[in-house]
Amino acid sequence: MWRSRRRSHWVLALVLCLLWGTAWIGTRPLADPDEGRYAEISRVMVISQDWLTPQLDGRDHLSKPPITYWITALGMLGLGFDAWGARIGVGLTFGLWLFVVLRIGAVRGASRLDLFCIAVVHGTSLLPFIGGNLLTTDPFLSSAMGAASLFAVAAMVDASKRQWTIRGFWLASAVAFLIKGPPALLLVPALLICWRARLDPAAGERILLRPVVVVAACVAASWYLIMVVQEPERWKIFLLEEVVGRVSSSAMRRNAPFWLPALTLALGTLPWGLVALFGARSWSLPSGGRRGSETDGASQMDRRAVSTLFLGAWLITSLLVFTLSTSRMYLYVLPVSSVLSLWIGEGISSWIRGRRGRQGFCALLALSAIAACLALRIAGEDLPGYRSSEPLARQIQALSGANGAPVVFVGIASAPGLDFALQERLPRVAIGKSDRAHAHDFDRASLIDLVRGRGKVLGVGTMPDLRRVAGFLEVEIRPAVEGTALRAAWLLPPTGKASGFAPSQASSIAR
Repeated sequence: MWRSRRRSHWVLALVLCLLWGTAWIGTRPLADPDEGRYAEISRVMVISQDWLTPQLDGRDHLSKPPITYWITALGMLGLGFDAWGARIGVGLTFGLWLFVVLRIGAVRGASRLDLFCIAVVHGTSLLPFIGGNLLTTDPFLSSAMGAASLFAVAAMVDASKRQWTIRGFWLASAVAFLIKGPPALLLVPALLICWRARLDPAAGERILLRPVVVVAACVAASWYLIMVVQEPERWKIFLLEEVVGRVSSSAMRRNAPFWLPALTLALGTLPWGLVALFGARSWSLPSGGRRGSETDGASQMDRRAVSTLFLGAWLITSLLVFTLSTSRMYLYVLPVSSVLSLWIGEGISSWIRGRRGRQGFCALLALSAIAACLALRIAGEDLPGYRSSEPLARQIQALSGANGAPVVFVGIASAPGLDFALQERLPRVAIGKSDRAHAHDFDRASLIDLVRGRGKVLGVGTMPDLRRVAGFLEVEIRPAVEGTALRAAWLLPPTGKASGFAPSQASSIAR
């Protein structure tokens, strides 16, 4: 009876987590450049039915394995080629990640108040919420690594299920590797370092169980091997560009300051990190387990101490790797934000336990944080600096449809978000010798023929590229919207007169 009730509580928790992850997830238009890129690659997968080789702008795009694209494409097949279809997968994944963090807390011996605080902290903190709601590989990686860390914590504290949880750890790590590659391996050194500290160790227990490690390695390497077998030169992309290039060079142009990972984690805990910091002196650890709880067989103190050792090792390992690497972005540390959410949630629970005033303050803050998160989902596009292709796409469709004019993309700047919003890849025009090395549909001569034949062509591109076009075609660039990366302009025959469109039709797009 008690176990059945506990199971129903966890089913309810899962449903609530998934609802929080997907509520209004498709209201905000896709942001450029990242969300537009992942959505367009997934759309092309559906259209081409090539589910193995991601493609962008007419070329293979092998920087990431395909699991993120598969999940996103399935969402589009179910809900359509729009923001809802593109983001439903990441919304469900964020909900699953939140549920996994709760399960880690339960394995650590958390009370119901602890779990409630952990849920609120992880679900509304700055970094987990914003990063977990963006269509990139990082939310999917965070969920998979969260599952692997759950298995690792269970293996550290529960000897009765150790063999099964170790297998789960390796298989979840393999899935994480198929999501983003080498970053998924950061859990392995943490577990190896802390393995000797596991509770109730038995003779012959090994973390490197040969059969499951072999199976996990085959799963993790499967897509990479298929790609290399199809084209042997691809090993250079996977090893030299995506590993060596990111770690030791500035080729990826992501050379943020070395302190970015630590600062991102610290600021990403807001607003709850400040609450935890204020009440840190009042934190206390439980002294023992409860009858009928998930802490049978070991005291709560032991479980938290051992699991904290592993989680701390994972946090420190990740910070060291991303600090020393030359490629740094704030989303790189998203998976380990769950560690801070656990600790902060448990600390706040200890601080407010039995204190009505503190409970009222935290309840008010929680409601405010929930309201702020929903506002970001619903009206995030109104924030300063938010960039989306959808407004320009609507204007392009209206202008080209009303005039029957073809639309071309000028230059080599990538605009996957615009392609996704238009539901087609705009023909590319190579306007210089360096452009011809990239995928293109027209050169200067064929573009002139197109303009002379149709009389009017709508060109889209960056301001410098449109100015280059003006060197061999008579172009009126209007309107020139300040602060946008792409503009639209009519391309007219050299002897024709330019026809612009009204300033009221101005729209902006940024990649």
